[in-house]
Amino acid sequence: MVDELPPVLSGVGTTESVPRVNEHEPTSPSVDFEEQEMLLEPGTSTINDESNSALFCGAGDPKELQAEPRDSRDRTGMVSRQLITPQQQLLGISTCSRKSLEQKISILEATIATQKKEIILLQRQLQSRSTGATDHRLANALKEIAALKEALNHANGKAESEHEPAALQMQATIERLSTERNELMSCLRKQNKLIEALKRQKVHLESATLLNIMEKEIEKYFELAR
Repeated sequence: MVDELPPVLSGVGTTESVPRVNEHEPTSPSVDFEEQEMLLEPGTSTINDESNSALFCGAGDPKELQAEPRDSRDRTGMVSRQLITPQQQLLGISTCSRKSLEQKISILEATIATQKKEIILLQRQLQSRSTGATDHRLANALKEIAALKEALNHANGKAESEHEPAALQMQATIERLSTERNELMSCLRKQNKLIEALKRQKVHLESATLLNIMEKEIEKYFELAR
């Protein structure tokens, strides 16, 4: 409750005291400016300045003085509500975005797990198919080998049956030629022996002739000596 307002300068330069406000008239409630400054944000400091200047200068009607703090409080509440709602919106957006991200992450993890399972199944199917194909190829190769062996044995037996008479004839000729060779070798040995004997006989004959000649010459020599 205001007892006395500050003096106001007049046009002549004298000061006059302002009459005291009647107690029955509505007075402006006491305003705690520190609380207003704490409630208001830096953007609303002009409201406090206007209300302070209005109170200290003593301008206006007491009703206006009473209405100004209410307006300032209303503005303060409005500003505080305006500040609170974006924070709540930001918190709501952050929680929603976090939830959505967590949901997306869980969905992606589930898809990755399913894809891994599908890859493992495909690998197993490919392995089973490859092993089945290799077994089939191996069985076919073994069948072909057995058939080729049988055909080779049959061809060998057929060739032997066809070439058996010629082989027998060739074997007979080989035996005949070997016997002839042996006979020729024996004849050659006999001829060599005869040649050696003839050589010895020749030597003996030559020596005998020489002896006869020498005897005749000796006889002639003795006859002449007589």
